[in-house]
Amino acid sequence: MPNRVTLVTPPDTFENSNKSILVIDLSDKEQNDLSQWLGECQKEFDLNIYFYQGEPDIQWLFHAVARADHVYLNLDNYSDIGHLLASYICSKPNVWFTTSDKNLLSLFSHINQKYINSVDEFLRKVINEK
Repeated sequence: MPNRVTLVTPPDTFENSNKSILVIDLSDKEQNDLSQWLGECQKEFDLNIYFYQGEPDIQWLFHAVARADHVYLNLDNYSDIGHLLASYICSKPNVWFTTSDKNLLSLFSHINQKYINSVDEFLRKVINEK
C-alpha cells in the first residue's frame, strides 16, 4: 500500500512532488475498486489523489487536470460540468477515459486514443507498471 495517500477535493489544493492522479466522476463501483487497489498495492510511495465528483468548481478542475500526472475520466457517469468539459479534458495527453457507450467511444477515440476498460486497469497501467 502507498505510504501516504493524500485525498484532495474541491476547493482544496495540495502541491508537492508526489505522484498525483485525478479521478473524475467515478461510479460507486469504481470508488470501491480504487479503495481496494489502494489496500492491495504492494509498492511503497506517496500518492496524491485529486477526486472530482461534479462540484461546480471549474477552476479547481482545470488546476487538477494540469497538476495530475494521470487523469481518469468516466464518460458514462459524468456530471453536468464533466459533460460540458469532457472533450477539452480528453484532449490533454495525460488523460485516460472509459465508456461502455460505443458511440461515445467512437467519438472520443478521435480526440484521445487512451481508452481504458476500468479504473483498476488505469491504476495498474499508470502506477503498478512504472
